[in-house]
Amino acid sequence: MHQHSFAQTTLGDRDLFVPQKSNTRNQGPAVSPVRKIMNLFNLSFELGGGYFNHQQELTDVLLVTTEDPIPLLYIIPSADESSATRPYNGFYSWFNDFNLVLINEIHDDDIKVRTTSNPIVYENSGSFVPIAFRLSFSIKKQDKQHYKRTGDRRTSEDDLVRIGGGIGFGKMRYKNSVMTPSLNEPIGTYEMPFTKISQKKLFGSLDVNVYSKLDFTLFINLEAGSWQFKKEEFNQEYTIYDPFYSIGITFEKTVSKYFKLYMRPAVEFRDFKLSNSQINVTNKLKMFRLNFGVLLKYPTYPRNRYSANHVQMEHVFNGKKYRGRSIFRKQNPRIGQNMPKQKRR
Repeated sequence: MHQHSFAQTTLGDRDLFVPQKSNTRNQGPAVSPVRKIMNLFNLSFELGGGYFNHQQELTDVLLVTTEDPIPLLYIIPSADESSATRPYNGFYSWFNDFNLVLINEIHDDDIKVRTTSNPIVYENSGSFVPIAFRLSFSIKKQDKQHYKRTGDRRTSEDDLVRIGGGIGFGKMRYKNSVMTPSLNEPIGTYEMPFTKISQKKLFGSLDVNVYSKLDFTLFINLEAGSWQFKKEEFNQEYTIYDPFYSIGITFEKTVSKYFKLYMRPAVEFRDFKLSNSQINVTNKLKMFRLNFGVLLKYPTYPRNRYSANHVQMEHVFNGKKYRGRSIFRKQNPRIGQNMPKQKRR
């Protein structure tokens, strides 16, 4: 009669059979560390629409509108006006360049407005279509519920902070072909050389998670960086760009752990100057935009390519962990619907 070598407890321990412990340490299912790192990065693409307001402030200049025979609006520096030197250096366009005109005499019947004490603000507005590509890095939230249950610290699937940057493009379309004084000044409007401008920007971004519930997350979005108009459209010798900044709110919908949709209303502030040795024109742009975007994460686990495997949630197979669905569908459905290759009876 064969004897089996089991470690048997005493009767006081209810005659339980205790199997011997394995010397092999349980390392858990194999997961690629490269995939873990790549999963922390997010690739986003967004497209939207918006409205902008453009203001130009003129200070320390004399604006002059000539009468017949040739009506002309031009500006000359205040210092030149008080000088006895002739001719004056006048500029009849100051939207994207300074076009020089020599003025021999300012006539008494010309309309004149001085901006030494009271600046004149010219305005225009229009629409624009922003496009942006963004790469960001995620810092995950701590899973507090798991820690309360087990005492084990681990991160959750929710992002606490995203730090990144990107590049944006867009074309601005002005509603009017003239720049108009914001107040009812008698000096009148001046003609713009064009009404469509291309622009681009490079930016850094910070997204902070302020609210999460079920599949919806709310982020506060901050952006800042450099920008410029298309070089061929503005004289780069005279154009000085200040950094821009914006603040927005991102409403994000989780389609799966690796695919998200979002909407972001935001307000953006841009300043630039058109400046030469005599004239300084300050420009302010206030932009309101609404962007719609998609966010992709690299999957932590690959798909299981074994044809007979129909598991729709994350699972272990042959010592490795896999996801059961594409990145566009949730990995853990409550019921196992939509089985591939499954025949209905």
